[in-house]
Amino acid sequence: MKDLLILLGIAGLLVALFTGAIWAGSRMSQTPDLETTQTIEPEGAPELPYLGTMPPIEGIDGWINSNPLVQDDLAGKVILIDFWTYSCINCIRTLPYIQSWQEKYADDGLVILGVHAPEFNFEKVYENVLAAAVQYGLTYPIAQDNNHTTWRNFNNRYWPAKYLFDQDGNLRYYHFGEGSYEETEAAIQQLLSVKEEMTEELAVDRSGINSPETYFGYWRTENFASPEGVVEDTPTTYTNPQTLPLNHWSLSGDWSIEYQHSEAQTSGARFAFHYSAGVANLVMATADGTLQDIVVYLDGQAVPAELLGAHTVRDELTGGTFIQVEFSDLYELIAGEPGEHLLEIEVLEPGLQIYAITFG
Repeated sequence: MKDLLILLGIAGLLVALFTGAIWAGSRMSQTPDLETTQTIEPEGAPELPYLGTMPPIEGIDGWINSNPLVQDDLAGKVILIDFWTYSCINCIRTLPYIQSWQEKYADDGLVILGVHAPEFNFEKVYENVLAAAVQYGLTYPIAQDNNHTTWRNFNNRYWPAKYLFDQDGNLRYYHFGEGSYEETEAAIQQLLSVKEEMTEELAVDRSGINSPETYFGYWRTENFASPEGVVEDTPTTYTNPQTLPLNHWSLSGDWSIEYQHSEAQTSGARFAFHYSAGVANLVMATADGTLQDIVVYLDGQAVPAELLGAHTVRDELTGGTFIQVEFSDLYELIAGEPGEHLLEIEVLEPGLQIYAITFG
């Protein structure tokens, strides 16, 4: 047992010992049912509690925006540790706030360390993480925790997760999932003994989200509706069911359902998901890293102009809607007012890999 204490992020639980628990991570894709923050008031906040000491930052495979940091480099600093992974929509939505705190408080003694703990194998690739850091304008140090060594040291379970330590290395505040940005910034200000105008928090309306994040590898998938059922690691010809219930998915054509993803084996293979939300995102890659055009349908037709996601484009000659997949990442296919829809994609050549779908 490691001789440190940390407050677990669920209501009613007391401080527990770190044991290097087996990883059982999950993305915070909905507003969690459990209490996931050490709530404080921005004005006149009480003294933050002492919740343990900082576990070691170790087992790091690569560094971005920094030379390798060791514990001595962090001595005397207020440290914000952010566990994230670049294809997680919930992590992506937190990044502007974290970068804002970097710009506002670095000169006051705040050190932000983004610990990139991958969920999928392609997120272990240094160039992929570097490209994401550039895309989102991140300038603070990022450590690649590819084997989840530091993740386990923290006994962490969530993407994203934030841990705030004072100048003596004591854990004083934590938060799991999105939100509570003002509370987090107030805790930073308290430990730095500074006062700044709070970063404006953008409201995220989740009232229209009635579909859960769903994975398409056999390690953790659910609600697969093709009558053939999941056939592991074997190219199989799948068919659609007569009806596709809400929050279920199906494949048609030749696919191989593998541990972390499903991979199209032939051109013309299709994927379908019946969802209820405003925004639909797919985590996708291609087997050999080459560019592929993927046809996107909504309710059996080309996606209407008012519902085109950030990565979906319309072919003005044919009227069809497409997405180009090359970089292993999260792609926004649909964006608009919440509603119930059937999302389908069709591949034009083999090799497309689909990992997960998320909603917003």
